[in-house]
Amino acid sequence: MLPATPRIPQQNPSSRHETEFPSGTPWHERSGDHIRYLPRQAAEQLGIPIENWWLFDDAALLLMSYGRSEVPTKSLVTDPKVIAKYQAWRELALSHAVSAETVTV
Repeated sequence: MLPATPRIPQQNPSSRHETEFPSGTPWHERSGDHIRYLPRQAAEQLGIPIENWWLFDDAALLLMSYGRSEVPTKSLVTDPKVIAKYQAWRELALSHAVSAETVTV
């Protein structure tokens, strides 16, 4: 089983990716991923980075910046100290997030 995945949606989704993203949640759930949502305002109050980032096997971190484009600029991070910070933020997000069934994005 995959670990839970926190998602921090935009307040007012503007891109096609953000508005269609929730429709894929049932597929991810059937695949074993447990999606949880945390409102952006709550993430900001908790000090969790709201930029798009992904942890892979707790050994790599992918930072993505969309700017004005639908195609993100990507940066791969393998520094264990940086990864540890993001692991802590992921756990903090999960402890405050709610299940996908209770959210309308």
